[in-house]
Amino acid sequence: MLGLLEKIEPTLGPQEDAYRTHFLAVDRARAVGSFTLVLILTTVVFALEMTYLDGTQFLRIAIVRILFFAISLGMYAAMRGPTTPALLDRASFWWSTAFSVQLAMPMYLRPPSRADDVGTMLLILAIYALSPASLVERTLPCILLSVGYVIALLLGRDISLMQQLPTIFVLIAMNALGIVASARSHTQRRRQYQSAENLRSAVAERDALIDRLRQSHKMESMGRIVGGVAHDFNNILGTMLASVDFLLEALPGKSTPRADAETIRAAVKRGAELTQQLLAFSRQQVLEPKVVNL
Repeated sequence: MLGLLEKIEPTLGPQEDAYRTHFLAVDRARAVGSFTLVLILTTVVFALEMTYLDGTQFLRIAIVRILFFAISLGMYAAMRGPTTPALLDRASFWWSTAFSVQLAMPMYLRPPSRADDVGTMLLILAIYALSPASLVERTLPCILLSVGYVIALLLGRDISLMQQLPTIFVLIAMNALGIVASARSHTQRRRQYQSAENLRSAVAERDALIDRLRQSHKMESMGRIVGGVAHDFNNILGTMLASVDFLLEALPGKSTPRADAETIRAAVKRGAELTQQLLAFSRQQVLEPKVVNL
């Protein structure tokens, strides 16, 4: 059964928690709205029951209704503003179950009414349509309500199962319709979320590529600048090196000025080597690999 429901409403796997968290505010608002609407309708029904039930019947019904109101308000106070989808699912499941029980109980305690049939059908559809929980947690309260309704007709109204066959078929059809419709709605929302996430990832990847391309252009521009500066500086060093060579030819050997000139020449050659490396970095000079003895 669980495997069949999983096939009908497939989850997003690892992305399911992120998906539920993304829609947590929407699901919480929907749950609070449906909770408030159901309490209002139950209060209206309770007020109508006061007009035609006798004292004993009304007392029993009042106990059931008051207990349900107390449970509902207690759950609302305890679970107010759930911060995780799991807490919201748990609250939705138990409250739907409590409402199903309080809807079936009056069938044993008061005369039969067509409002019970209508209320049961509407509640089944409402749970499937409004509950934010998973399909399994939406289905269990509806099945419990359907089975409880059939038992209430069998024991409370002495209607045999054969006489209930049309009602049973209607309940099965309502549950099947609710499962398929709600599963389709939730699956569509999951696909929309997945499409939006894929688009967001694609945009983020595109932005990262654009940033890397911009950085590459910056490095290329920097290389051009470095190449231009290194080329001009290399010309200056060439002039300095030629001047030092001329100076060395005019100086006597083993003299202090000649030693200073040779130091200047070595420094200029070192600067020229660094300039060649800068030109190689800027890709304006072909590299000349050499074999060296390590």
